Amino acid sequence: RLVNVVVAGNRAEMGGGPDASVGGGGGGIWVQGNDVVIDHATIAGNELEANSTLQGTAIALIDRGTSTFSVRLRNSILAEHEIASNAQGVLVQASGTFRFNNVMLAQNSGGDLTGGAGSVSGQNTTVSVDAIGFLSPDAPDYDYHLSPLSPAIDAAPDSRVSTDLDNNDRDDAPDIGACEGNSFSIAVTAAAADRLRVRWQEDPMIETYRMSVTCSQGASAPNEGNCNSPILFNNVTSAQLTGLTPYKPYVIAMDALDNSGEVVAASEPISAFATDKFVYLPFAAR
Repeated sequence: RLVNVVVAGNRAEMGGGPDASVGGGGGGIWVQGNDVVIDHATIAGNELEANSTLQGTAIALIDRGTSTFSVRLRNSILAEHEIASNAQGVLVQASGTFRFNNVMLAQNSGGDLTGGAGSVSGQNTTVSVDAIGFLSPDAPDYDYHLSPLSPAIDAAPDSRVSTDLDNNDRDDAPDIGACEGNSFSIAVTAAAADRLRVRWQEDPMIETYRMSVTCSQGASAPNEGNCNSPILFNNVTSAQLTGLTPYKPYVIAMDALDNSGEVVAASEPISAFATDKFVYLPFAAR
């Protein structure tokens, strides 16, 4: 059994032997003659060597003699595979049975999603969406956590898996895939005697962020806006608040907004003050 796994960005290539007709494949997962349950997996962006006889861009079920075997893919994501016309996303050879069970599909382009002489069932439990909404799946981050706007959020209500890949608890409405949707977080640091730097996580599905700044008694409002009034930012992931009163506490919080202006994620408030007094620890190397 595989639970809470990310299988992404892998590539299967032909070996160096003289007989290229023997096939093979399984860009992401290869199962040969074994019964396997794959639960809360994120399977994305795997590939096969181009112009080869390889099969199963994402998953390959390969016979071992004539013994029957099965693979169940449950509460999982299957996305972002470029499938060659002579291959398929999931190869199921004659003795194999593959079953979808609440699987979200997105951006699997090219050839057929499934193929082979084996049995495939559960297609009626799949959901196709335009995009999953991974936070930052490309190099160098390879971050397959979910955006707060991802359609995979709360999409596995019947799951019995209590934690995710990061050992975070799954709530009463678990998310599909290996990772529960991230909480929205910010970081606030002093940048100078009169300014603070605020940073927040990048999210490809969110363009607008709303910051609130609560000023302590006697503290000046930031040049970028008024105390207790929203400050909007678009398509950026950091900002500086300038013109602040040194050593006076400011409480900063941030909301992520969808296209209609509704809040889809909110950070915890953070208290900080501006200062130009910094302590640098010594570094010693042997």
